[in-house]
Amino acid sequence: MKKQKYTIDEAVDRLEKFCADQERSHHQIEKKLYQYGMPRDCHDEILLSLIQDNFLNEERFAEAYCRGKTRINQWGRMKIRQGLQQHRVSEYNIESALDQIDSESYKENMRDLMDRKYRYWPASLSTSEKKQKTVRYLLQRGYLYDEIRSVLEAYLQELP
Repeated sequence: MKKQKYTIDEAVDRLEKFCADQERSHHQIEKKLYQYGMPRDCHDEILLSLIQDNFLNEERFAEAYCRGKTRINQWGRMKIRQGLQQHRVSEYNIESALDQIDSESYKENMRDLMDRKYRYWPASLSTSEKKQKTVRYLLQRGYLYDEIRSVLEAYLQELP
């Protein structure tokens, strides 16, 4: 694929539209600049322009990413953290975004996933096998074992 060549102003205009669609990370912008064939020495100037015009904000991106992955994808804190680290978000902004997760809705998400998955397993499986498979599933979704254990114990007590 041949790289496109843009002037700095053209690249800034295109990236402003790109950022206006949804929150973007600095890493995503860097990848776009590479796709546009922009020289490496222009990247900082373009990033600075986007930050000054408030099109690019790492803190805002981290919060939006965290909200979306919690509400829509029902991810746990660990998976969200890993996703933000892949976007090369600073540790400070990751912690800040994770702190804003509502603990009640977070537990409700976990309980909802747990309920769906636990009921999904065939009746031929023993309770301990169902429990083990459900825990493994929730670990894959990014929830911590201690969180899972406390919610699972309460869930199992409610079952008939």
